[in-house]
Amino acid sequence: ELAKQKLTGKSMPISSFIVDAEKCADLKQSLKRDSSFLSTNDVAVAAMAEVLPGRTTMMLKNMRKRAPGMDAHLGGNHITLVYGRFAGDPVAVRKTVSVNTKENPFLFDIATRNCHIITNWCFDALFQGAGLVTE
Repeated sequence: ELAKQKLTGKSMPISSFIVDAEKCADLKQSLKRDSSFLSTNDVAVAAMAEVLPGRTTMMLKNMRKRAPGMDAHLGGNHITLVYGRFAGDPVAVRKTVSVNTKENPFLFDIATRNCHIITNWCFDALFQGAGLVTE
């Protein structure tokens, strides 16, 4: 609830929400610490990780243009799973998606179901400039 309230300015429970571009920009600025860049997705994942059950987040990472032979024009879902403890920490999200690793130090959490999965495959929005703009 706190994450939704931070991102939307609303306190009532909702199942979907629109990110307020100005509030999100303020959050990015206040939370970025040593990171030169935070995306809206970094902030949204960290916020959702705060409210979902389980301490470890599993998140899909787009591998297009990041893996050999995966050019931007290729169709399909070229993804890998990344893992982390992201609750309230968008910098941790950014660092995790910015590096290539095959290690998973969170196997115990996954085996004991102390985790959740966050994806962002379904958006009814366009990213323009620094904010999120809906159609």
